[in-house]
Amino acid sequence: TIFNSDKGIMLSNVDNGKLIDNNCSDNDYGIYLEDYCSSNNITGNIANENSVGIFLYHCDDNIITENTAAFNDNGIYVKYSDNNTVSRNNVYNNSDGIYLSYSDNNIVSDTIAHTNDNGIYLSNSDSNTVSRNNVYNNSDGIYLDGFCCYNDINGNTANNNSRYGIYLYRYCNENTITGNTVNNNSWYGIYLNRYCNENTITGNTVNNNDYNGITLYYYCRANTITGNTVDENSVGIYLVSYCNNNTITGNTANNIDFSGILLNSYCNNNTITGNTANENSIGIYLTYYCNNNTITGNTANDNNDYGIILHYYCNDNIITENTANENLIGIKLYNHCNYNTITGNTASNLGTYNQDCGIYLEDYCDFNTILG
Repeated sequence: TIFNSDKGIMLSNVDNGKLIDNNCSDNDYGIYLEDYCSSNNITGNIANENSVGIFLYHCDDNIITENTAAFNDNGIYVKYSDNNTVSRNNVYNNSDGIYLSYSDNNIVSDTIAHTNDNGIYLSNSDSNTVSRNNVYNNSDGIYLDGFCCYNDINGNTANNNSRYGIYLYRYCNENTITGNTVNNNSWYGIYLNRYCNENTITGNTVNNNDYNGITLYYYCRANTITGNTVDENSVGIYLVSYCNNNTITGNTANNIDFSGILLNSYCNNNTITGNTANENSIGIYLTYYCNNNTITGNTANDNNDYGIILHYYCNDNIITENTANENLIGIKLYNHCNYNTITGNTASNLGTYNQDCGIYLEDYCDFNTILG
């Protein structure tokens, strides 16, 4: 038991060491490795109430497992360190539970991270695997911040966080987010914020979040959103402003407060195909200058208002072979939506209001093509 020190246990340029079952609490740094320490095993330690519980700096190929790090600024902090394994730890009541900074090819797995500001936090870190962790009751569950690319975020549970379940912030590209459960978060389930491109979001369950299930916000391009379940959110899948060339395919977005799939403002050249958006207020909704999108083979039934709607200056879109039954209106174009092609859709068994119709064009919708 080591306390009231600058560094409880410090290794510098040390290989093949074992730090096991120590209590390094109430120090500045609990356990500190620096200057190319490698192949060390840090197991079963307690590192509580420090500035940093366990810290690696320029250290590769170490194992950090089955430790407890609580009530620190950073629970486990890995900086400029590659190829480490951080697994089966318990990190709670820290500012950051597990923090990777400028660190690549690490594994963070099977850890419980709760009641932190950020459960697991990556900054400027590439090609890491974050898997099978349980992150709950944090402000943000899993947070990638700035130039985090090629990371694999899979099989995690990120529920009941007070803001985001999984959050990518600016220039996070070519990450894979797959097979995660992201439910009951107070703000958003999975959120990509600005210039996050070419990510794959597939096979996740993202239900019952207060705002949106999956959100792409401002200039998020060429992402693939496929095979996710996004039920019982305010919006199921939401693209906001200049999100272009994305693929949204094979998702289920049912029982949504507002819209199952929503594209809002200058979202162009997206493909929306083979999705199910039933029993929402609106099934699929494009609004404000969303052009050249393809909406094909979707099912949008039993929505309170519209199955599929284009709203305000949405031009040159293709709406084909969709099923939009038992809605108030099956497919609607409203206000200066021009040069769209609507072909081979099914829209029948409508509601009971006077406006009921299968396909409805209203207010200066010109030069559209409608075929059976």
